[in-house]
Amino acid sequence: MDFTRAELKEQAKAQLSGKVGMIFLCMLVVGVVYSAYEGIASVIMMSSGEILGSLLLSIGSILLTPPLTVGMILLFLNITYGDEPNVGMVFEPFKKCFGKSIALTLLVEIFISLWTLLLIIPGIVMAYAYSQAFRIMLENPDLTPMECIRESKRIMYGRKMDLFVLHLSFLPWLLLCIVTIGFASIYVFPYMTLTETNFYHRIKNSAFERY
Repeated sequence: MDFTRAELKEQAKAQLSGKVGMIFLCMLVVGVVYSAYEGIASVIMMSSGEILGSLLLSIGSILLTPPLTVGMILLFLNITYGDEPNVGMVFEPFKKCFGKSIALTLLVEIFISLWTLLLIIPGIVMAYAYSQAFRIMLENPDLTPMECIRESKRIMYGRKMDLFVLHLSFLPWLLLCIVTIGFASIYVFPYMTLTETNFYHRIKNSAFERY
């Protein structure tokens, strides 16, 4: 590697300074949105039948989860550019890339599932290969979902093990989350995500510019 894990983590700590509270608020809002939708679907399931409730949950999973997930990715991507986080960032994909978020999520899940049918290891390897597709989509809105996947595979070529080891280096932090019954994740999740986002910046094609 032409950069170290320590450098990525120190950079993430600096970026996170003074922003933990707002990031937690964004995470909380996303959690409330999910919980509210699931609650409504559960009420409908009890009053109108399991089939309708299950259908609503499936629709929510398809139409709600991808843009909110991409919204969180956008939040951390913006932080690495020096922007102050705010709740509105989380909902931007609903306006700017709603359909593309859903299409890319479905494609990635289908491809990983197909690879996993072969063996677990190929599925994990390809999950790492596709791991940067959403960041690429956000920075390059003219690319199609398939082009984002191909570009992720390209920039992750020879880097998948680097990212895997980077994730392993957070095991003590994840154990801390377990010991604290999840409370430590208020800091650990943003710390890990910012570190991975910095990893993306180091490996992406230098020709890609922020839009």
